[in-house]
Amino acid sequence: MKRQHRQTLQALYAHPLQHGLRCSLVEGMLLSLGAEVERLSDHRLQVRLDHRGADLWHLVGEAVEQAELEPHGLWGSDQNLSHRHERDIAGQCAPLDHAYLEGLSDAIAQADAVLLLGHGHGQADVRQLLVAHLRRHHPQLLQRIVGVVTVDDSALSEAELLALAREHFGNQPHRRPLATPGQERREAP
Repeated sequence: MKRQHRQTLQALYAHPLQHGLRCSLVEGMLLSLGAEVERLSDHRLQVRLDHRGADLWHLVGEAVEQAELEPHGLWGSDQNLSHRHERDIAGQCAPLDHAYLEGLSDAIAQADAVLLLGHGHGQADVRQLLVAHLRRHHPQLLQRIVGVVTVDDSALSEAELLALAREHFGNQPHRRPLATPGQERREAP
């Protein structure tokens, strides 16, 4: 057994399990031992939602693809989702755009992990409307959502939004020292 695989095996049995242990090292060790390894996809999705639409960033490995999904009807008219009629002082919500919510559900179904970002509040919070839609129509997709985060996205650049996603998805470098049993401490790469 190669030295690197021995170190990986030791790290697997360390207590507590090291946070810096890379899946690729474990996979390489298992393959070298003759195991069959099913590769999981690494598709993460960050969705920034507001009443004007959704910006979707598909993160696959280090690659990033951006897409937009626009709502229809009142949802796509740049008006707030809660509005008042002249005859109705109490106000009412715009009707749900089910086609838009289904489009978002389809995007979530293709991802392994999803982060929802936005700044809405109350009935105008599209993130909460989407979660309620998923709970009602696609409950199996709820487990893919790793976070629902409130941010002032107007003040953040695209690079800052992507950094937030990488932080939530856990692929930022570890800041604390890594230790392998029998070796001296070293800083994470």
